This record gives sequence, C-alpha cells and structure tokens, in this order.
Amino acid sequence: EVSGAVRVTMRALNRIYEVEEKRDLRQQFLLSFGLAASLTVLVLSAIVVVKFGPFLFEDVIGDGAAAEALSVLVRWSIAIALLFAAMALVIRAGPSRKRPLVWVSFGAALAVASWILISLLFGVYLGEVADYGSVFGNLATVFILTEYVYLSALFLVTGLLIDAETQKRSFGG
Repeated sequence: EVSGAVRVTMRALNRIYEVEEKRDLRQQFLLSFGLAASLTVLVLSAIVVVKFGPFLFEDVIGDGAAAEALSVLVRWSIAIALLFAAMALVIRAGPSRKRPLVWVSFGAALAVASWILISLLFGVYLGEVADYGSVFGNLATVFILTEYVYLSALFLVTGLLIDAETQKRSFGG
C-alpha cells in the first residue's frame, strides 16, 4: 500500500513540476519500493521517538515538570525533523527530474503538520476506538490504515503543490 501511495505521489510530482516521466516501469516500481521502505522507517522512527522517548528521558534526566517539558520539546523536535527528512526524500527522488531542496517551505510545513495531526488521530483510533476482538474491528483497522496512508500522500502532494506554485510565482518557474 505504501509503495502504491508513493507511485501516485511520484506521478503527481511530475505533473506539479511539469516534467515528463523518463523512468521505465521497472525503475518506477523499484524506486517506489525503496522510497516506501525509507518513508516507513522515517515515519515509524518519528512515532517511536514520540511514544517511547519518555522512558529514555525519564532514565536519563529524571522526572519532574522541567524534565517533562524538555522531553516533549526534544522528542517532538526529533520527530518533526524525521518527517521533514521524509519530505525531502520524496521531493528529491519522487519526480522524474531531481529537484533542489530549496523550496521546502510553507507547503512542507503544512504537510508535516497535517501528517502529525492525522497520525495522532490514527493513534487515538488504534488505542481508544478499535475493537480487535471482532472481525469487523480488525477489518476496519486495515481500512483505516489504508486511508491513513492515502491521506498522508494527499497532504504531502498538497504541500508540494503549494511550494511549487510559490516557486513559480516568485521566480517564474
């Protein structure tokens, strides 16, 4: 599913940046699988940092209000950096023509913020709403996961489109 979302994103990036696809189907599939694996690692790493970081920080700096505030700041900063790394990877390798990373701005920030929001909502669903004791609950979780992947791609493409349009208007292309 993730590689399918990546391929859709790659096609959208080609349209956004007005470039023709020069890679053959085999290259597209290999790239989409590689990007999907990398993106999965980066996103899961961001989730792990946010979810399991408190245990590390508690052991290292102790507990208390100041330690908790520092823990939240550091964990979310690392998670956001990992998500921006995922964006940079897609921007760089997704389109048929390599793109500079100069125009990772408001659109990228919007995409990362949206990504964080839907990830939090997905986490709430998994932790609070999902009923794993029923067949419907398990099937619904698969459906929700698929929607999560495609919404992530949608927000990513929207952010990249905003950045591309900003670049066009600022420099005429």
